[in-house]
Amino acid sequence: INECEELNGGCQQTCVNTAGSYHCECSEGFRMHSDGWTCIAVNSCSILNGGCEHKCVDVGNNQYRCECRRNYLLKRDGRHCELRDPCKERNGGCTHLCHSDGGRVNCSCRPGFMLSGDGKNCEDNTLLLMSLKIIIRKTLISNVILL
Repeated sequence: INECEELNGGCQQTCVNTAGSYHCECSEGFRMHSDGWTCIAVNSCSILNGGCEHKCVDVGNNQYRCECRRNYLLKRDGRHCELRDPCKERNGGCTHLCHSDGGRVNCSCRPGFMLSGDGKNCEDNTLLLMSLKIIIRKTLISNVILL
């Protein structure tokens, strides 16, 4: 009896008939699943996450690609990930100085400026000081007139 003649012996790929029995085999680039019938692509996400540090995405036809979690970039090796430096992209949204800490942006200003309420833009201290001086003078003048 040749068990391979009927439904390929239940094998996903190759059925090999032997004396009184049969067994399944897989093509090159595949390995046998523990069930003895199914073949798994060696270059797939199912084996050690495809060698990817974060995410392995199966794109079909025995192909896959690695992807990284949010705030990480894929390294040149195509498998490992590194934390993205947000200051490298448009200075992290800061008008003056950008510092990153664990992927988070911290903006600061050059001397003579102070950080505005939005945490990104810098305002000229001299204009602010001049405005305060004018307000103080007006207040003093009006207080003198009221006395």
